[in-house]
Amino acid sequence: MELKYIIVKGPVPDEELSAIVFPKRVTHREVAHIHRANDNSFRLVGAGFCTITDTVSVYGESESLRGMKAKPEDAEVIAKDFLPK
Repeated sequence: MELKYIIVKGPVPDEELSAIVFPKRVTHREVAHIHRANDNSFRLVGAGFCTITDTVSVYGESESLRGMKAKPEDAEVIAKDFLPK
């Protein structure tokens, strides 16, 4: 199943990266806005599309976030948060 995601970086000092994965019918901008409204100390650092099976694949870009593109390292963040260890 194709999903969308954003990657956020937490506040100093640890600045941990976390993934938020959501359905295609919701825009990246909507999720980023909701997340910022709840906690403004996080920064948006990645966005794109993904598939999650026994591995994670990321691709594409977010039109609603001015072309923010998927990066290979985003797959590692999503895997850390969504795949069994």
